[in-house]
Amino acid sequence: MPASAHEARLGIRWAIDTNIIDDESPATSGLIELLTGGWIDLQTTDTVGTEIAGTRIAPLPEFEQLSEAFGPLVFGHSRFGSSVLGTAEDSARIDQVLAMVHGPANRRTVRKQHLRDAMHISTAIRYGMDGFITRDKRLTRPSARDAIKNTFNGFDLLTPEEALAMAEKRKRAWLIMGESTKRSGEQST
Repeated sequence: MPASAHEARLGIRWAIDTNIIDDESPATSGLIELLTGGWIDLQTTDTVGTEIAGTRIAPLPEFEQLSEAFGPLVFGHSRFGSSVLGTAEDSARIDQVLAMVHGPANRRTVRKQHLRDAMHISTAIRYGMDGFITRDKRLTRPSARDAIKNTFNGFDLLTPEEALAMAEKRKRAWLIMGESTKRSGEQST
C-alpha cells in the first residue's frame, strides 16, 4: 500500500466490484501497481463483503487492505455493522441506478444481484468516487454507462482495462507536467 492509503496523486478514486477482488488479469495488476505507488485510490463497498461472505472467493492480498465504503442499509442485502442508516436520497439513488443499469425494476422482485449492483454503484456515488470498476458487461454497456455518467456528474462504469488506460494516460500527463515545471524552474534561476 502507498504511504497514505488515500494519496491518489492523480485524484482518481474508484470503487471495485466483487468480480475484481480476485481478478489476476494484467489490467487489474496494473491498477494494483498504481494503487501501491500512490497514484490512484481503490476502495470496496460494504456490498463486496456481503457478496463474498460464505463463499470461497479469496481477495488478492493487495485488496484485503482497501478501505470499505459503508453504503446505506438495505434489509436482506446488507451486513449490520458494515452499513449506514440511509436517507430518502440514498434510497432514491439506489432505485434510480437500478433502473438505469437493469431497466425498470421493483426492489422486492428484482434479482438479488441486480439490486446489489445498484448498491455498489450508489455507494460509490454517495461518497464522491469517480467510478466503479467491474467485469460485468451489463453494467459497462453504453446505455447504462451513459445514463449513469450524464445523471451523476461524470461517474463512470469501467472495465479494468479502461480504468488502467485512463489512469496511465493521466499519469503520463502528470509526469510530463512535472518535468515541464522542473525545466521552467531551472530556466528562471
